[in-house]
Amino acid sequence: MSSITSSGSKDSFAHVTVGGVQMKLKSVNTDFFVIQEEAPGILVKNTAVKLGLLKLELDNVNSVNDRKTELMSKCPLCFIGIGKLKDYRLKIPIDPEVTPVVQPLRRIAYHLRGKKKLDELVQLDIIEKVEASSPWVSPVVAVP
Repeated sequence: MSSITSSGSKDSFAHVTVGGVQMKLKSVNTDFFVIQEEAPGILVKNTAVKLGLLKLELDNVNSVNDRKTELMSKCPLCFIGIGKLKDYRLKIPIDPEVTPVVQPLRRIAYHLRGKKKLDELVQLDIIEKVEASSPWVSPVVAVP
């Protein structure tokens, strides 16, 4: 048995190597760390897998790329261009009982200042300039 101190702490605990931890019909050699406080036992992932308490089936997990590829092959026309709905005006239902919120402006990082990207988005008809005031205001968030 050896005494170990955890990093960033003055508390020490004992390190004991124990062989033959058994669960049902499986036996595993593992390390135990014994502390002098009342706390629940923690079993690490590798030991839990070896004892059959935890089963990881990563082969059955669908990845985002698989789903994306599947959707792109089923609906190829949906993935062409900038993704703008043409000749469609969205009506957002707003509860009249809710008080409108005007959020404060956010400062734009100096290196991102300038209107090149905004002008490009206006030119592509993705966004449009609005001259009228609105009770609901959310600032633009510039992303590099």
